[in-house]
Amino acid sequence: MSDMRLYDTAGNQLCLNTEERAAFLVVARRKPVRDRTLCETLLFTGCRPSELLEITPAR
Repeated sequence: MSDMRLYDTAGNQLCLNTEERAAFLVVARRKPVRDRTLCETLLFTGCRPSELLEITPAR
């Protein structure tokens, strides 16, 4: 199992802070429904973008 980290080995931030999440949501809610749904799913579930793209109605 890998360790959870806030920063990568180069010191880059790996996740959004509270203010960044709020700003992301404000912008996402101005987008068309399809885009907004993808953004909100990503934000609220914490899934990886590759996992998000695998979600289909059949699954």
